[in-house]
Amino acid sequence: MAEKGSKFLPIWDDITLNSRALNSVIDLLVTTQIKMLPLFECDPVLFERVKDEAIMLARSHSGQSVQGDHPTAVYVKKNDPSWTVKPESIEQYSLYNSRDDLLFNGEDSHWHSTKRRFNPQLRFIPQFIERYFGASELQNFRMQCIRGGGDLGLHREKIIGIPNRPRHFKIRFHLPIVTNPGVRFMMDGRAYTMRAGWVYLFNQVCLHNVENKGDLLRIHLVFDFYLNEHILGEFVAPAYRSASA
Repeated sequence: MAEKGSKFLPIWDDITLNSRALNSVIDLLVTTQIKMLPLFECDPVLFERVKDEAIMLARSHSGQSVQGDHPTAVYVKKNDPSWTVKPESIEQYSLYNSRDDLLFNGEDSHWHSTKRRFNPQLRFIPQFIERYFGASELQNFRMQCIRGGGDLGLHREKIIGIPNRPRHFKIRFHLPIVTNPGVRFMMDGRAYTMRAGWVYLFNQVCLHNVENKGDLLRIHLVFDFYLNEHILGEFVAPAYRSASA
């Protein structure tokens, strides 16, 4: 946990505890006026190292299929019972947990008091997080691979009311590693695409899905942070102002 008073301290749902500037951006997220937002381009040299590390991981290990009793599937269906995913099309790797186990996703969907860390096989992915997000508190960090023809299916997820941390906002981010023109996200009926090497805010409270209509594997790093002043002030607010100009 970040120290009290730190810009990395998670923001509470009580608006009287936050500045007016922070609350104005939070309102845009809660009301889904911000759905998907490109935040910044990763340093090209660092991104190439992160990309090589992620591709190596995907080639050398099989991920866990997101369906049935997979913890992510169980969590999503609990909040959105109508959700269905195309079988055998999406594999997930947990890169941040207490067991150094790429297939252990049991801590991804709720806060845990156990000490977690990045998988010891990783070198550059943790460097990416430290460089841009500092001491911001992660809930999870995953690599998600979608085969050609894969479809995640429409669903919603929470940004507040997270199990064991019900009063802090949790926001999702994507760093596309490998993509193709056939990959499309739908957010409340609007289509979006993401560029490899860019970091995006992804508002998971929107009704959303992703399809890979291409033939190639799509690889993204997907991670959830508890929202804080650093993330809002350094990335979200400036990117929103730029997009709205």
